[in-house]
Amino acid sequence: MVPVTHDVATLLAQPAAAESPWVLPNLNDPSRPISRRYLHKLVTAWGDACGVALWPHCLRHTYACDLIAAGLSLVDLQQLLGHASVATTAIYLHVRPDALGDRLRSVLSGHGTATQLRLIA
Repeated sequence: MVPVTHDVATLLAQPAAAESPWVLPNLNDPSRPISRRYLHKLVTAWGDACGVALWPHCLRHTYACDLIAAGLSLVDLQQLLGHASVATTAIYLHVRPDALGDRLRSVLSGHGTATQLRLIA
């Protein structure tokens, strides 16, 4: 099960999407999903077209890091990603300078002081 936004759900409900139960169907047999190998080939080709190194796990990793930065708990992310151990999920706990600055400003603003923060990357 994969949670999706309302916009994605709307796209998947369109007639073209209704022809197959899969978001990315197999081109030879729409009743089956595309293979892992072909998905990897598609994603790396998209990256090549954009001039960046890209692969499916990179997208999963980015999604997980963005969810953590947005405030999703580590336990919730563990369930979403299907990890058996929260220790595996902990690799997504990167400290992004922009997110750290936002959290620091939030904490410091509660102390009634006007503080200017500069983060050096």
